[in-house]
Order: sequence, then C-alpha cells, then structure tokens
Amino acid sequence: MNRHDVWQMIYVSLIIAGMALIAFSITERFHIPFFVASTMAVNIIICGKIYYLFNIRATAPAFSKRVILSNKMAYVSIFAMILLQLIFTYVPFMNGVFSTSGLSITQWLIVVVASLPVLLVSESNKAWRKKHQLPIL
Repeated sequence: MNRHDVWQMIYVSLIIAGMALIAFSITERFHIPFFVASTMAVNIIICGKIYYLFNIRATAPAFSKRVILSNKMAYVSIFAMILLQLIFTYVPFMNGVFSTSGLSITQWLIVVVASLPVLLVSESNKAWRKKHQLPIL
C-alpha cells in the first residue's frame, strides 16, 4: 500500500463514520426510536462500504460499462453483504440480539442517500488523480 491508499482509507472511513453519526443524531432530533436510528446507522456503514467497493474495483469510473461487466465475485460479495444486512435488519432473533428494527422504504432511501458521499468523493478523487496523471490504484 502506498501513501495514497492509506490516505484514501482514512478519509473514506471518516466519511462513512461521519455520515452514520450525522444520520443517527438527526433521527434523534425527530424522535425516531433508538432501535431504528441505530439500524439506519449500521446500514449506512455497510452501504458506504458497498459504494467504496465499486470505487476501488478499477481505475475507470465505478459505473462505466467496462467496470460493471468485470469482476463477478464483487457482485457475489455485495449480494452476501446485502443478504446479511437484511437478516440483521428484519429477522426477529437478530433484532433482539442486536437491538435493531426493521426500516421503512423512506428510511432505506435515507440510508442509500446518506452513503452516497463515499462514492461521490472517492470517484471525484479518482477523476482528479487521473486528470493530473497521478497513480490511481
């Protein structure tokens, strides 16, 4: 790993954690139950990691045709993460163990949108590095 890789892991981690904490504190202000707020925060972290996985797969933009059609195992991993998160979120036994709760469609939309800064910032960084002919990966 080079300095850029380390720096990227740090800022991506800060974005993911920051967005989860911001969403959690906003839900508190709207008197959303703790179980729902914490479930949303965990799902923001996982969704952010999924977006980051799309970013680091290739030097091309994350959703370019070349990247979308490559690395089928990445999709297997993403499917597994989503399946585990759905179990974590909706299976009553897991709700009891982890103090989680099911989420509404609106809450899932918030999770997806709150995770987007990871993709936007990391893709912008990739484009900037490419423009200035700096190593990307």
